[in-house]
Amino acid sequence: MLTDQQKLFCREYVKDFRIVAAMRRAGYSESSADKSAYRMLKNPDVAFFVKQLMDKQNEKQELTAERVLEELKRLALSDIRAYYKWSEKKKKYVLKALDELTLEQSAAIARYEPGKGYTLYNKDGALDKLAKYFKLYSEIDQTITNFVLMGQMTIGGKPKHFKIGKPAPQRMKKD
Repeated sequence: MLTDQQKLFCREYVKDFRIVAAMRRAGYSESSADKSAYRMLKNPDVAFFVKQLMDKQNEKQELTAERVLEELKRLALSDIRAYYKWSEKKKKYVLKALDELTLEQSAAIARYEPGKGYTLYNKDGALDKLAKYFKLYSEIDQTITNFVLMGQMTIGGKPKHFKIGKPAPQRMKKD
């Protein structure tokens, strides 16, 4: 069973997730806040109440795993071609106006400069997160990042041969 002060701590904590600050805002003394803040969250009743509050916040804001995946999909699969349309008058592709964009297209815009165009969010982070979610990386991909994909490269004007699928050599020998 939680005290009123512990419940207040929980409500303060879910505002910004700053433990010591939440302790102080809940009325705990300075010395008590600093010393027992982390112990507070280890209390199973406190942890359970915090989770309930967070679930309620997420529900209120419609934050679900599905919603997060949808946003990642918007970023990862954005296509710059969707931001243009054919103009018969100008006989070329022109940038669509903001009000002509779909919700998915608008969500992928990092910056808009009138007269210049749109800058989309970088897709790499979203693609990486989706690949991890769908477990598209094997264990070896996660541990070896320098992996040979090409059998031959020309370096310094000379052909170099590598074994495909093997870790790349740590250092290249000078000929």
